[in-house]
Amino acid sequence: MKMKNITTARADISVKCDDVNSYKEGLSIVNELKQQMLIKVKTALGLAHNQIKGSKNVYVTRYNGKLNGYINPTVVDRSIDQIPSVEGCLSYPGEENKVLRYRYIIVEHLTEDGFVQEIFRGKEAIIHQHEIDHLLGIDIFNINGRYYEEEQVLQYIESRSNDPIHNHVK
Repeated sequence: MKMKNITTARADISVKCDDVNSYKEGLSIVNELKQQMLIKVKTALGLAHNQIKGSKNVYVTRYNGKLNGYINPTVVDRSIDQIPSVEGCLSYPGEENKVLRYRYIIVEHLTEDGFVQEIFRGKEAIIHQHEIDHLLGIDIFNINGRYYEEEQVLQYIESRSNDPIHNHVK
């Protein structure tokens, strides 16, 4: 399999990704991202599809030595309080920025059995917020020191409310 390059072209990561149409399509992308994580970016904590010039709402994380994939993720709840995080990014090699992240988030994502919700706290929550930002076309330098505003979260959730794949399991 020919491996795609991790992009440093900011235009590739500045556009909001689209949902996949099926679990099978999402799983194929998850497997591609996991291959990238295992072969090319062995120390990375996460990788979003648009970082390898894709356009789908799929990302993988590495936490406690395990790779996990997330398909059509949505942040459905979060803590009120935020914590500062100094973050780097594969799309900006050698650069860092300080951003605020929520202490915990609840992410809804597609699995083989439908949508499930998972809660992530602390460092794991930070990793998920970073990758979900990529899928929304947000990176650590256009985040303006904060996670997306409440209104943006509500607009994103609302934009997905009429999506048949998202609503088949509620």
